[in-house]
Amino acid sequence: MKKQEKAMLLWSTGAVLSAVVFGAMGAHALKAVLSETSLLSFETAVKYQMYMGLALGVMVLIDRIILESSLSSWVYRMHVAGMLAFSGSIYVLVFVQSPLIKSIVGPITPIGGTLLIFAWAWIFIHIARSKVSI
Repeated sequence: MKKQEKAMLLWSTGAVLSAVVFGAMGAHALKAVLSETSLLSFETAVKYQMYMGLALGVMVLIDRIILESSLSSWVYRMHVAGMLAFSGSIYVLVFVQSPLIKSIVGPITPIGGTLLIFAWAWIFIHIARSKVSI
């Protein structure tokens, strides 16, 4: 296993592990603390963190099996940065009450989503252009 693959699989499993922990917290401990709207936002962050954590693991498999390890490291980094920016900014927005912090962190959520879209679009194009038959 390449160093980059190991790093991305660690990010993948770490994201899934923490999504499970955060999901359990949201289902139990945070119900009494957060408003219904905040809890829904928290659940959205957990859901996308889980999806993107699993997707990162799939990305490593696609790269290794189909693309023969030709993805550049920036695509992985873009995915991880997007996942952290998207879910992380939602977590901050749920727990921080400061209007100043919210005004700074709020725009980060769509930036994270855009990074994820670009990462997956790049992989889609890379697969479509690959000479490997699937």
